Amino acid sequence: MGNTDEKLCGLCNVRKIWAKGFCGACYKKQVRAGKLDIKKRGTSPSTLTQLQRDVLTASMLGDGFLSGRYKNAVLRINRSRKDKEYLLWEFEIFKDFCDSPAREYSRFHKKQQKTYHSSFFETRASSAFNEFREKWYINGIKDVPPDLELSPLIIAIWLCDDGCFLFRDGRPYRIKFATCAFSKEATTTLAEKLSAFVDADFTIQKHEGGYSIVGSVVAARKLLLLIKDFIPSSMKRKIEKWVIR
Repeated sequence: MGNTDEKLCGLCNVRKIWAKGFCGACYKKQVRAGKLDIKKRGTSPSTLTQLQRDVLTASMLGDGFLSGRYKNAVLRINRSRKDKEYLLWEFEIFKDFCDSPAREYSRFHKKQQKTYHSSFFETRASSAFNEFREKWYINGIKDVPPDLELSPLIIAIWLCDDGCFLFRDGRPYRIKFATCAFSKEATTTLAEKLSAFVDADFTIQKHEGGYSIVGSVVAARKLLLLIKDFIPSSMKRKIEKWVIR
């Protein structure tokens, strides 16, 4: 059975709440009927700051998604609720593009009989994101732009999103970046760019129907020396077991 504590729409009492106590369909009906006072949407900046560009680039490597449903792109970042503090750190960077604060929701997985709790934020549609949408999605499929340039901050956020350190007998022995959203060719390109930036060898291997990038303990330590000061405080747990010398 699903989660009986999950709140349902106050009008239809069937679908889950989306906003202001209503599901998406009933919310729109209330708006059209003039029964909801809707806050006028704000105006987004026309350009991105360098910090926003770097974090957005990292998000494209990791968990970020740029929707192409509208004329202008919409950025959405979704995370497990245990990483909400990290999500709020990202939200602060893009809050000038948002009408609503970060929100939470729960989803019951029928096959696994488990409820997943998540947090997310979504920006307004903005032309400032269009450049990234055009570069990172080819025919709707995520790809790696040829002109991608890495930086310590970009790699740090990428690590927070999709990187992990592997241990054997209690000792660190490898670093891994999950790159299942990318093709083998794109993952190879990323591995080459990462190797050149860190000056260490990173290779690709098959991983859960896709590919991942792996590096030895030596490569991992060299990488950490470059990025350790750029890891958000909420994600320091990713590197706390490693001794940086």
